[in-house]
Amino acid sequence: MFRISLLLVPLAIATVVYSQGSFRPPSIPAIIAILRYQNSPCTTDSNTPGTCLAQNDCLARQGTPDGTCASGFASCCNFKFTCGGRTKENETIFVNHLYPKTDNGTNTCQVTIDKQPNVCQLRLDFEEFSLAQPDENGQCTTDSFMVRTTVGERLPILCGENNGQHLYVDMGRGSANPVVLSVVTNGDMIGRKWKVKINMIPCNNLDMAPSGCLQYFRSPSSVIQSFNYGLPMEGRARYLSNLRYTACVRVEENFCSIKWETEIPGSFSWGAPYEGNLTARGASGGLCNVDDFIGIDQGSAEGSGPGEDRLCGTKLLQDDYVIYNSEQTDATARQFWRPGSGIFNTLRLQNTPCSAESGEVGTCMSESDCKTRQGFSVGTCGRSGLVCCNMKFTCDLEEFSLAQPDEYGRCTKDSFMVRTTVGERLPMLCGDNKGQHLYVDMGRGSANPVVLSVITNELENVSRKWKIRISFIKCDNYVMAPSGCLQYYRSPSDVIRSFNYGPKIDGRSRYLANLRYTTCIRVEENFCAIKWTTETPESFSWGISNDPMYTSQANISSYGLTGSLCNDDDFIGIDQGSQEGSGVGEDRFCGDRLFYSNLVISRSKPFQLKLRSNSDQTENARFSQNGIALRYTQLPCVN
Repeated sequence: MFRISLLLVPLAIATVVYSQGSFRPPSIPAIIAILRYQNSPCTTDSNTPGTCLAQNDCLARQGTPDGTCASGFASCCNFKFTCGGRTKENETIFVNHLYPKTDNGTNTCQVTIDKQPNVCQLRLDFEEFSLAQPDENGQCTTDSFMVRTTVGERLPILCGENNGQHLYVDMGRGSANPVVLSVVTNGDMIGRKWKVKINMIPCNNLDMAPSGCLQYFRSPSSVIQSFNYGLPMEGRARYLSNLRYTACVRVEENFCSIKWETEIPGSFSWGAPYEGNLTARGASGGLCNVDDFIGIDQGSAEGSGPGEDRLCGTKLLQDDYVIYNSEQTDATARQFWRPGSGIFNTLRLQNTPCSAESGEVGTCMSESDCKTRQGFSVGTCGRSGLVCCNMKFTCDLEEFSLAQPDEYGRCTKDSFMVRTTVGERLPMLCGDNKGQHLYVDMGRGSANPVVLSVITNELENVSRKWKIRISFIKCDNYVMAPSGCLQYYRSPSDVIRSFNYGPKIDGRSRYLANLRYTTCIRVEENFCAIKWTTETPESFSWGISNDPMYTSQANISSYGLTGSLCNDDDFIGIDQGSQEGSGVGEDRFCGDRLFYSNLVISRSKPFQLKLRSNSDQTENARFSQNGIALRYTQLPCVN
């Protein structure tokens, strides 16, 4: 005991406590209380969330003491901050400049959240959020709230009324890059107000949202509302355009079904069916637009049969409720709700219990159905005679030759598409892609098929040929690609090429538009870094700078550009990339050279290569850019 008290003495020097203006020297109980509650959440005297800290620690971190915690021995520290601020503290509150009053006028308010080593996600809670409504096209052209991050999927741009909403933001296990929150406002006569609580979630914490989930609900019953949901506005849709995200629901133990119903009659109004009376019924499946729907896998009124996966109209199916029933397991699919381009709805969810004979996951069906669908039985489930069927597969493009993309980099002449109801949307491909491969997620709890399509248009002098090998992969098999990886390489060294990479075509960009995918490399045992080099001196040609100084014909081939000099939607991403493999490094690379000398080393894990291209490749076509062919080599750990 005596040695413990000696070790605590240096900490006691920093724990100065004031009570009603008088100094109170620290005691052993005070030290123990502070150590116990240090950095834990607390509630300030202003009824806002704070962090429990010694008072001088709070002041040193530019916080404001607002009440006490730790049995009165420490301060509840308020880390409220606004435009231009930068923080690395948990439980920080981002507010508008004049909060709690409203702001108006034209302004850009930006704050930066630095990455902590043990933090993998942020949760943003919109305790108050009121910006201008979207325009007649559903776009946030007057005001906008944006989240900029270098990992994960692109987050939607928000505006309007979003009190009570939340977002999960991926910060990346191996990334050191910050997350930037921005609110851009235009015009007077509108009162704006926001209060966004920022929670940092440690890696592997139970509070982490599953990969790919923008929102995550962790209770047996709750209400999910679309962004900017509210009272109808005459002649205008409230729901936002260009939405593509997933809201996930944690599956409770021994619960195998989920029931969705409208919160009130009339609280489902989303997307116009191709035909029929919009006000009289809810449409489903092929009657809904392919990019404007709500997605509930195998949804039906009875919770049986294949059901529907797309719903739209002004009624949720026939009677304003849908059941997704999975008898096979107590851990079914997490992704129950996927908006398309826009939504205007509020749904109540409710899990309903069932039992399974094994803990395996998959789709519960007859053994014959499983074999017909080329799946794999991993045990029994539900009633007698049913098996738990797992399905996932890879596409190996052994031969692949279609028409080249147009001048914008788009596959308007020929196209190869993969349609699946789970996972991220896969890129549309054309051109020459022999030797490439794709991993396609079929979903643990989904019974919906995957459709491969090749569409060709009558063109002279174009020869098409394809040979695609399809391989099924059992769930939890070691050859499965990690979640979010379109391509996956499992060797210490190999060459990765972008789609349609090949010899330059004069006045045309070979690499495709609208690419947003990740290529992953399995980290070999006792290997701690990865080296990227160009396969040939000319095999890096991707993206141009947003700085006019670097966009001339003379300069484009002279520079390997990085970071903010690259366009934010047209770059090659390597986390913490540098010449020596040390320091923070860069995360974005573009131009006609890879960095300074066609070499980049990264120690960020997992090993990944991110490829991003914008929707218009006409500028890149001026320099006949043809994509990348990079060799990676994993480097052993050095003691």
